[in-house]
Amino acid sequence: MGERRDDADAPRVPLTTIAKVTSIILEVARENGAIGVRELARKTGVDRSAVSRIAAELRELGMLAETPDGTCAPGPELWALSSYLRRSTSIDAAAGRAVSDLASRFRETAAAVIVGDTGARVMHASIAGGPVAVILTPGALAPVSISNSRNDRTPVVATHDGATYISAEIGSDEAGRRWWLLLALPEHRATAETISRAQHVLSDAVSTLRLETSR
Repeated sequence: MGERRDDADAPRVPLTTIAKVTSIILEVARENGAIGVRELARKTGVDRSAVSRIAAELRELGMLAETPDGTCAPGPELWALSSYLRRSTSIDAAAGRAVSDLASRFRETAAAVIVGDTGARVMHASIAGGPVAVILTPGALAPVSISNSRNDRTPVVATHDGATYISAEIGSDEAGRRWWLLLALPEHRATAETISRAQHVLSDAVSTLRLETSR
């Protein structure tokens, strides 16, 4: 069995299979980004071959995801699990309500995302717009590039596969994660007038959210 060292002088403690899996998931979650197999093995004390095997199984289950450079990142199921545990954060709860309200008012798909090193991760999504609606899935990456720089709060208008994504920053939560609201317009709705209206709607929603979470 694998072994784990908590510090340089600690005795080696055998790890059960469950402990190996748990330590790998926790280490990937702590990274808040991506981590390679070699680094996972070093930090968990699990040998590299076991880390590779367990990581592959966790990817199949959706608990982990593989980044383009082959490292491990939280998968959609792990993000979905974390959403149940984040309900106490003020921005998270308020963002969920705002997404539902935005989709209802604008009649297009709305989402709240957390921006990190691996991209914009969808935390809440409400699908609207009928059969041509843009589909965004909680736990998955949104197909839009948003700067992870805390000095860059510029609203983003981007296109991907014919859809237009308009986003605006809400702010950072208690854990320091940056939250953004997003509206997704299918190609036939992405006129200059509609995009402008979406920007105003988002701006109003963000102002309301900031006021609500500052209380």
